[in-house]
Parts: sequence; structure tokens; C-alpha cells
Amino acid sequence: MYPAEPTGYEDEPREQFHPLPSDLHHLFYHYERLSHELYTEQCYYRTRLRGRCSRLLELGCGAGLLANDLQLQGFKVTGIDIDLKALSLSQASSGCCLVQMDMCELGFKPCFEAALIGQNTLNLLVDLEKILRCLNEIRRVLVPSGLLLVHLFCADDDQLTEPGERVLQFCLFDNPEGGKIIKETIRSFDPDQQVLLLEERYKIRHFNPELTDMNYRHHLRLAAISRSGWFKLFNSAGFTVESCTSGFSESSPSSASTLHLVAHSARR
Repeated sequence: MYPAEPTGYEDEPREQFHPLPSDLHHLFYHYERLSHELYTEQCYYRTRLRGRCSRLLELGCGAGLLANDLQLQGFKVTGIDIDLKALSLSQASSGCCLVQMDMCELGFKPCFEAALIGQNTLNLLVDLEKILRCLNEIRRVLVPSGLLLVHLFCADDDQLTEPGERVLQFCLFDNPEGGKIIKETIRSFDPDQQVLLLEERYKIRHFNPELTDMNYRHHLRLAAISRSGWFKLFNSAGFTVESCTSGFSESSPSSASTLHLVAHSARR
């Protein structure tokens, strides 16, 4: 066996990563959302909701990027998030209502004509019983035949057949405070727990030599449910799936692991 070909990086020091503080995690996520094609995502929800509802509930709204936009489009929007730090990033001037609340314990009466859960937020509940509890709560606060729009991660065939494989994803976005933020996401699948494990690495690179560059690490767990498994969950919670797509638009990159699902609640 021949020795490994030298790369020229053998003497480079290993990168050190610090635990990512929760306030920075929300801030970096907010910066990342602002840097991506948010307009395409906003247009997707406007199109799906227009003419079908007036009162809308967004669960896991974060800083209200979608809620504020939809309020400006004429919808009456209430956004909830369990984390006050995420809500504090909102610069809402649209008049929508953002409140702290657990998405599994909704403090509303049936008054919403539609509900929205974006950006894999439902996956973050991880536990199937919690996910079903959340869906049942949503159906409870919707009017009969109310609409539900959800952006989900679903386990694809490659993850199910090659669970030990680690996949690296990379993106680069602006730091409004100056410089760039490099985000590396290492994904792996735990077939026993049906969980997607994410290691998010943030590398803060300043253009000012007087500022110190930093590396941070953060871990997340997402429910990794197959497409058919999601359909069963929604049906068991009393929802009928109308349609599903894998991108926000025809020109958006599609992925077998992304599911945009539109459903309506059955009449009680």
C-alpha cells in the first residue's frame, strides 16, 4: 500500500471551536435568513394563502420575517415563538402580533383560518408524540377546514440506506457588523432514533485586523421522518394533504429531503 499523498496542510493547526452562546445563535440565524432568497419564500406563502384566509397563525416565527411581510400583504397575523431572544430581534412596524408561546400548548380559541410552520421548525420537536400534540393543537385553534402550510425536513433514501455517512454543507453570508460568516453544517443520520444530527460551525471572519476572528460550534437534533411517515402523522391529526412540493418555486433548487406541504383540517 502506497503512503497517502501529502496535501501540504499537515502542519496546519487544528481549528478550535467554542460553544455557541444562545444569543449569537439566534443572531447568526437571523443574518443567514436575511442573506438568502427570502423574497422567494415570502412569495410562496403569499400565493398559497391569498384568497384562502385572513387570520393567520405562524408558529416558530422567530424575528417575524414572514409574519411581518404577510401582515403588510393584508393578512391579520399572530406569530408565536418560545424563545424571547428570537422575538427580540424583530423590528416589526407592520402591526402584526408577536408573542412568546409554546407551540405544543396554544393559548387560543378556534379563530385562525390558516397556520404556517416554516424552516423545519416542526422537526425541532424531535419526539413523535410532541409533533402529534402540536398538530392536534393547531387543528384545535383552526376554524373548520382551516389551512396548514408546513416546511419540513424528511429523511431521503440515501440517509435510510447509508445512515453512517456524514454530509458537509457550506454557506457564506454577510455579517452586518462587518466581515463574513462562514457556516459549515455536518449532517449525519441516527437510524435507531430516527433523528438527523446537525453540527453547525460558524466561523466569524472580520475585515478589521484589530478584531479577533472566532469559531463557534452548535448541535441540533431534528426528527428524521420519511415522506410517507409525515403524511401518516398529518392524517392521524385530522389533516388532509392537498399538495406537496420540494421547492419554493419552479426555479428553486429541489431536494428529496425538503417537503413543502399544504393541508386542510377535516370538519369537526
